Amino acid sequence: MMSVKTPTAFLAFALTVYCSGAEFYSSTDAVDQGRAKNSAAPTTTVTGSVTLDVFVANASSYALSSTPVPGAPLMVWLNGLLMAQGIDYSLTNGVVTFTGQVVLSDAAPIVQAMYWTTPPPALPPANPTISLIASTSAGGSSFWSTATTADIDTTKATLVVAITADVTCTGWGLSDLMGNTWIEGAQYSTQSACIAVWYAWQGPNNGPLATGPGEVVNFYGHLPSVALLAFSGTGPVSDPLRQEVGGAGGLDYGQSPIAGSIAPTAGGWLIVSAVASWQATAFSIDSGLTIPTNASMPFSEASPTYSEAVAAAYTVQATAATIDPTWTLIESGYGVAVAAAFR
Repeated sequence: MMSVKTPTAFLAFALTVYCSGAEFYSSTDAVDQGRAKNSAAPTTTVTGSVTLDVFVANASSYALSSTPVPGAPLMVWLNGLLMAQGIDYSLTNGVVTFTGQVVLSDAAPIVQAMYWTTPPPALPPANPTISLIASTSAGGSSFWSTATTADIDTTKATLVVAITADVTCTGWGLSDLMGNTWIEGAQYSTQSACIAVWYAWQGPNNGPLATGPGEVVNFYGHLPSVALLAFSGTGPVSDPLRQEVGGAGGLDYGQSPIAGSIAPTAGGWLIVSAVASWQATAFSIDSGLTIPTNASMPFSEASPTYSEAVAAAYTVQATAATIDPTWTLIESGYGVAVAAAFR
């Protein structure tokens, strides 16, 4: 007859603990010859309630005092050695039964079982998916004027990227209606074309990001153009800009501008590429990048719009891979490109 022990047996007890920020090891993460060997396995931090049953008795099966949460971790120790479910023991209807691979030779072995009695909460993803939530662009109204974008709704944005383009790199400036602090990246230029990436973000070194409906960006320059992209899902880091390249290619009249290679070190990075050009009227880009709606301006030096050609594109990489996007311009004169990676 099968012997089944319960926590009410001699020298057996049950303890329910309510945990906050507890760390537990998975018995399936470090298995050596069918048995979890030590505590080097990855940990998971969770909050909830667990029950610990302790048995000091020799038996082939042990009835748990409570019903474990289906699918939640169960940890069983025999004399301090962590057992592997499905190899050393099975669980059926709240009863732990040891298999033939485990010999209970002790007269009174110590068997411990720890398990969830209320569902542990789902953990948020480590890296939320980055998503575009709004985009727009604008040109100036005359030589040496301000390019002012149409208002967009940046609610829930964690990163806003502005691409500025002009025939020269001097005398320009960027501001927005929300009063955010903007960081300007490097300026890349060729004859009659200059480009730069600006960004504002939610982070410890930049303060809160002011967002909401009615966001407007102003860029002053000689023949000013600006493309604006707002994203959600970037992390609250000290600086989201990870890599930036530009000016590699597009240095002669009519060449396809090539910014250079970006080499992400992890999946989930946001890649933004942009181009500035004298005389371009249309744009396309390879490498799987998307030019959002309204994120480009053709070249114009006649009323009502005076603008250097500008276009911005982006992609979010699921898996890290080196990327080297190339722009193709219609009716292109001189052009220069930039690429930047954010996280």
